[in-house]
Amino acid sequence: MLETPLALFGDTSRAYTCHPPRPTHRPRRSTARPARR
Repeated sequence: MLETPLALFGDTSRAYTCHPPRPTHRPRRSTARPARR
């Protein structure tokens, strides 16, 4: 289970090619705004 999130973070460019990872000062609000793919 721990390997899954780590792999995602490692391949952030590959997994999230459409939308880059948001900066830390701007947390993503999945509840308020559904991730549009």
